[in-house]
Amino acid sequence: MTQTTSVILGSAGIGALTSSLITFIGQILERRARQKELLISKAIDLAQLQVKFLQDASHAMQTRVQIYPYIVYARWYHKELSLLHKTNSLSQEIEIKYADFLRSKNHFGVAE
Repeated sequence: MTQTTSVILGSAGIGALTSSLITFIGQILERRARQKELLISKAIDLAQLQVKFLQDASHAMQTRVQIYPYIVYARWYHKELSLLHKTNSLSQEIEIKYADFLRSKNHFGVAE
């Protein structure tokens, strides 16, 4: 009877451990998938805002502006957001182009 009880308890413990490990791995994979989904979703949102801004600016200035398909802007924003998420910095090209702004304490564009 003692051996049977220890085998049953041991099997239950191993089963619980295995189940916990599988759940943990599933949570990690789900978290990664949600992060990727959020990045692409925000990139698409920013691309749509970019196109809208360009359309409005073109209309206001009564001039023609070259507007690329959403996917081009979305790809660019996704690349930058992914890099920002992974490394906490922007691409070198953006860091150089906006170095003065990034070093400045005046991030609202208000004249000092």
